[in-house]
Amino acid sequence: MSKEKLTREDSEILLNHYQTERFSKIHNSTVLITGSGFFALWLLEILTLLNDKFNANIRIIVISRNLKSLKSEAPQFLTRKDIIFFEKDIRQISDLNQDIEWIINTVGDTNTRNHATDPVGTIDSIVNGAKNLFDHSIRLDNIKKILHLSSGLVNGNTEGSQALKESDLGIVDFTLSSNCYVEAKRFSETLCASYRSEFRLPIVIARPFAFIGPYQSLDSPFALNNFLRDGMSGNLIRVLGDGETIRSYLYGADAAFLVLKVLTEGEPGSIFNIGSEEGIKIKDLAGRIAGNFGNQSKVELNYFGYKTNYSVLVPDLSFVKRKLGFSPYFTLEDSLKRTIGWHSHPA
Repeated sequence: MSKEKLTREDSEILLNHYQTERFSKIHNSTVLITGSGFFALWLLEILTLLNDKFNANIRIIVISRNLKSLKSEAPQFLTRKDIIFFEKDIRQISDLNQDIEWIINTVGDTNTRNHATDPVGTIDSIVNGAKNLFDHSIRLDNIKKILHLSSGLVNGNTEGSQALKESDLGIVDFTLSSNCYVEAKRFSETLCASYRSEFRLPIVIARPFAFIGPYQSLDSPFALNNFLRDGMSGNLIRVLGDGETIRSYLYGADAAFLVLKVLTEGEPGSIFNIGSEEGIKIKDLAGRIAGNFGNQSKVELNYFGYKTNYSVLVPDLSFVKRKLGFSPYFTLEDSLKRTIGWHSHPA
């Protein structure tokens, strides 16, 4: 089975599970997606399946400043007649197609290496990208909803061990350039509120946490990706620190499905967490990954005798469940196996 068939299968599993959810509100309409990263590619998976299997007649426009990853990771989308691609930075767009009714803004580089080397560019792309998009959205005659992808990191340091609700707001040290991404995402939420208040733009916010699945680069500077890369290479899986930090990971197909639920059913002005409630210690995650390669002994803790800062970054999904009736389908173990299978498979 090819990589393309594996991701299509994931989307089919979800639509078969949620048999009454076909996102009929966006049928026979035009959807704009900004960005071409992890979220955008998974959204294309779901939307194209709706077209192919349920004759949804969704016309898709993708605007991205760099289509390189799409060309290498998901070339199947490039030849489709229901998708139009524009390789352009949303900060430079001067007009939007008047047929656009739905917008999903996924722009925002999550790579912490880039935050360190180009904090000003990180802020500019998130804040001014959103502002330019909203400025042109005002002129759309038939706009129904705009979903802005923020970040679960905007909650800041809440100094607690509980899952984070959308209303939980903690501290972020805005004097540090390393927090450029978080502060830009925070301000972009203020932009959303301001454009909704002043121009009546129907904007809803989604706050993504951490994710797993196909279309994620194993070279990304995150623990999960590093563990998978080392495990697949047969190398020792090294955990920096004592491994007590708790994170949770939502599978890409679940994430895209939930984003579409928020887009079609979320009330403008609402905020929804996008993530998994299945928290796990980083050291246990490393063990799980090693176990998938048959050798749990290949995990090493590198904390040099000191205890690292204990933190929990797991979303509370009670609001999502109550308002949207959604719970993730894929377990962490399912997600690990499917992700490893995809990365191990030839194109």
